[in-house]
Amino acid sequence: MLAVEQRDRKVFVTTKKKAPVPKKAGSAAPAAGMPEKIVIIGGGAAGFAAAEKLRREQYQGSIVMLSNDDAPPVDRPNLSKDYLAGNAPEDWSRCAR
Repeated sequence: MLAVEQRDRKVFVTTKKKAPVPKKAGSAAPAAGMPEKIVIIGGGAAGFAAAEKLRREQYQGSIVMLSNDDAPPVDRPNLSKDYLAGNAPEDWSRCAR
């Protein structure tokens, strides 16, 4: 886990921090050391998978995904290879919602 600081309207990733203890399923209170917010940088399939995994693991805090894309996450390898080659329907490349 990395430490992130905001200075002069810029975000800096600084030193590594000790990973938080995972939250137990069904627990209402946040685990000690668990961040209240998580920021995922990148709106591709990996960012989407990270957000989904956090929710499956019962993370209850805020998740923010930063992306330069206007569209929802897509599986870019499938989009660039199969869809553009005409071998896949349009909705096949979109990540599940």
